[in-house]
Amino acid sequence: MRGGSGVAGVDAKRFATEPFRVDVVLRGARLAVEQVVPGEVKAFVEVYADDAVTPRTRRAAVVIDGVPQGVAIELEPRGVQLNRVAP
Repeated sequence: MRGGSGVAGVDAKRFATEPFRVDVVLRGARLAVEQVVPGEVKAFVEVYADDAVTPRTRRAAVVIDGVPQGVAIELEPRGVQLNRVAP
């Protein structure tokens, strides 16, 4: 989880996604794919101010960081369900 536009910080313990994990496939020219640093590829769901409203569930896009230009990203599934967990 990370804060979307206008959200400074996110308490990830207050949210859950379904499914919890996505598969990321990287495609591209061999030299481009070899530039990928596995530990730097991160998948996120952005949390917005409206998500703090109790209870709130929405479909959320998965955002991938750490992939160099020239490398295509394929996700399965492409999005997840974001749920606010009761405090």
